[in-house]
Amino acid sequence: MVSKSGIPTKDMDFLETAKKVKDTWLATLGFTLIWTNSTDFETLVNDYGTNLLSRKSIGGARPSQTKTLKNLDKSIDDAVKKVKIYITSKFEENAESEYSRYGLVHKRQHYEFPKDHQTRFNALDMMIAAIATDGFGAKPFGTAFWTAMKTDYKAALKAASDTDGSVSGKVATKTQQKAEIKKVFKALRSLIDANYPTTYKSIYRVWGWQKEDY
Repeated sequence: MVSKSGIPTKDMDFLETAKKVKDTWLATLGFTLIWTNSTDFETLVNDYGTNLLSRKSIGGARPSQTKTLKNLDKSIDDAVKKVKIYITSKFEENAESEYSRYGLVHKRQHYEFPKDHQTRFNALDMMIAAIATDGFGAKPFGTAFWTAMKTDYKAALKAASDTDGSVSGKVATKTQQKAEIKKVFKALRSLIDANYPTTYKSIYRVWGWQKEDY
């Protein structure tokens, strides 16, 4: 897809155009810019391509990481229902007054584990402590279950956070590189306009640009 400005809007299409311009400039003698050259532009385009593919590769891991967190969240929510039964069996009509010690929060007339991932992880410490204090450690959803859950949840959160951070960094770099490439495009086209005042449109296409406007 090409925007009204003539620049491909999709990253891979933009990369292919940049590669064509790069190759043509390297093979064309006499096309000189004071502030950059074809070799530096080759490096810029290659780096852009490497960064783009790396971002896609890293970002590809996020769906599975999201699914892992979703599965862990379901396990937590199911386990909380069992823990509520433990609490009710011990405290009877006073059970709800004990929920906050277990990390549960009041939402829409009932108590639940926090939905926010980081807040939920932090609440696991409260759950583990309360389970031990009230003598539920040996239960099926006791100390062993919640300790293992904390370990798994911490690993899942870190994996997702690392991926998000890496992708954000790659996107920022890609955006900067893309802007630099566009700047070279504009300069080269101006040079073509000056050297080929009547045939510049056909020269654009030779260089890899399929549109006249940039």
